[in-house]
This record gives sequence, C-alpha cells and structure tokens, in this order.
Amino acid sequence: MKYLASVWLAIFFALSGCSFNVNDVQFIVIETYPETEKNVKLAEDLMYYDSRYIAYKVPSLNESTAKGIKLGYFVRSEDGKPGYKITYSMKVPAVASNIDSLKSDFKTFIPKLAKFHASKDELFRNLSPKGQDWARSLFSRSTENILSSSSSLLRDSMTEEQLTAAIKNLLSEYDVPISTDFIRAQYYEEFEGIPEFLSIHYLQTYKNDKKALIRVNFHQENGSWAVMGFGVGPHA
Repeated sequence: MKYLASVWLAIFFALSGCSFNVNDVQFIVIETYPETEKNVKLAEDLMYYDSRYIAYKVPSLNESTAKGIKLGYFVRSEDGKPGYKITYSMKVPAVASNIDSLKSDFKTFIPKLAKFHASKDELFRNLSPKGQDWARSLFSRSTENILSSSSSLLRDSMTEEQLTAAIKNLLSEYDVPISTDFIRAQYYEEFEGIPEFLSIHYLQTYKNDKKALIRVNFHQENGSWAVMGFGVGPHA
C-alpha cells in the first residue's frame, strides 16, 4: 500500500521518443452542465485524472498505444464549447492499428466520467475544507497525531519515522506554507486493487515564492471520510 503516500502521481502518459508530426485528433464535447464556464472547468478537471485509471477504464489503452497518445482539453474558437482532447500519433504502429477501437472507447468513457465526476460536486465541496485543514496542519502536528487521526490504510503504510522523514524533506524543499487553496478534485472507483477514494488538490505557496501542489486522498472507513494518503509535487 506504499502508493498511499507516494510523493506524486504521474498525470500524463509518458511520451518520450514519440513524434506527433502525423496526428489524428479526437474532440469530445463536454456538455454536462447548462453553464459553459462549469463545462470548461469540468473538461480541465477530467484531464488531470490519473492516467492509470483512464487506462483501466479504456480497454484499448495499454502500454503500447499509450506511447502515441496525448490527453488534454480544448475550447473551440468557433463555438466556445469545451471538450476532452485526445491526440493520436499515427506514427506509432499500435495506435494506427487500433485507432477505431481507441476512439470508440474514449467516446464511450469520457462522457460517463464527466457525468460521474459532476455527480460528486457536493461531496467535493463538503470534504474540501477538511482536506485543506489537514494539509495546513501537516507541519504543525506531531506525526503520532497525524497518523492516529488518519485512515488505517495510511497507518499501515507509514511508520512515524517514515512520516517524520517525509515531512523533514518537504520542509527542506518548500518550507512552511503560508496559504493553501483548493484547485481540483477527483473521484476514483476501485481499480487494480486500489480501494475507492477521493483525491483533492490544493495549491500551497511559501515565503520563498515557491509553490507546490499537495494532493490529499480520502476514503470511507467506518462510515466517515478519513485521509488515506497524500503527495506533494512542484507547481509548474
């Protein structure tokens, strides 16, 4: 269960060595909400779902085809509609030979993901302050207190010594944050042995002008939401 406190999760597929000079682009319009602004934010949020989860849900997306796929979002200039954008490199043989299945699978899954994500809006709003307080207090509480108030999954995956070392490394790299602001959230159904969980991302700023993204993961334990893991990474 070491993934529960990983430093950071990769969001995009690795595209090293992949050329996109010969492309095929798929654009899936996001129209989940009546309001265009909310659909734009939704399209952006969908782009940040963990690539492992997307691959789990899209049958034709695998190690071979992922080498020639880039995920993103886009707002069309002609009508202002936002959408989920998939760019396929046709120079990758696995992509070229599976392009029809890939497009069909993405066309089926992305609208479902958009609707599912939107259905969790209230939960995101309710848990965001709790995650914010947890992230703010990470450097001011004892490791014993942090672990005792967290999920058993976090307690089972980290010792106090490991958590102390992780916090020291974060302090050395970033210092104590002066602000913690909500950025986005995601909800993951169970996949590949990972239990169903909710992930909330915050932007933290520091006195030294550095910025970082902190991700706080929750899952339900004994009828309540508890922190099961966290990760910190640089903000671009």
